[in-house]
Amino acid sequence: MGEGGIIGKLNPSTATSASGMWSLNEVFLRNTVNGEWPNFNAPSSVNYNLFGGGGGVAGGNGNYAGGGAGSALVQGTFAPTGGIAYTVTVGAGGSSAAGGTSSISGVVNATGGGAGISTSGQPGTGGSNSSFSGGSGSSSLDGGGGAGAGANGANGSGYVGGTGGIGVTMPLDPAVGAGLTYAGGGGGAGLFGNGSGRDGGGTDGSNGAATKGAGGGANGNATSNGGSGRVILRYSDASPAASGTTGNPTITVSNGYRYYVFTSSGSITF
Repeated sequence: MGEGGIIGKLNPSTATSASGMWSLNEVFLRNTVNGEWPNFNAPSSVNYNLFGGGGGVAGGNGNYAGGGAGSALVQGTFAPTGGIAYTVTVGAGGSSAAGGTSSISGVVNATGGGAGISTSGQPGTGGSNSSFSGGSGSSSLDGGGGAGAGANGANGSGYVGGTGGIGVTMPLDPAVGAGLTYAGGGGGAGLFGNGSGRDGGGTDGSNGAATKGAGGGANGNATSNGGSGRVILRYSDASPAASGTTGNPTITVSNGYRYYVFTSSGSITF
């Protein structure tokens, strides 16, 4: 006894004829152009470098406050999820206070540098960060320099403020070949002379360099601000560009990589 069946023309389903199916071109357009679907082509690995804002210095009353600190560099790698907006926060420079924290949401935080501290009649102490310490004053008439992202601040002595600690070169910065160094400590103050800031750190009451996480400088009277931080992302240019960004990052494609440099807060979606 034969088995039953349908007599007629066989109409096999195709990518365009089957009900409810999308053509490959339609999938591509909705995914990468219209942004309606998550981007499943997110890079498998993204490197990051970031540091928080530099610390400032509270002046006034003739206190020889130590220089504010540059913040320490944080670096690592993460695997992003396509279609997820990652908030990128760039830490603000501290105004007579510690610098703000930079972060990539759900991935990493980088705290800012500490403020220069001085109590009337006491030696001024330079601000510290998570890796290095500020210098100390030798008397109530001088203060130590702030820590940098690469070294401790120097001590004050002989009524002269200590110099700030050196900063670091960010390995992922596309401009690293230009020798740019970031996040130096601010100089301390003294009755007979003020210490110099290093790598963007302030000197004689000046502010730390913006977007470089540098510490403010002291001069015994003026209040100074630390510089804001920076966040850099890098991944292979074999992966497509991010599907969206906010905060106006600088985007560079060079030497086989895509770079996203944030100097103000925003977001990135892969």
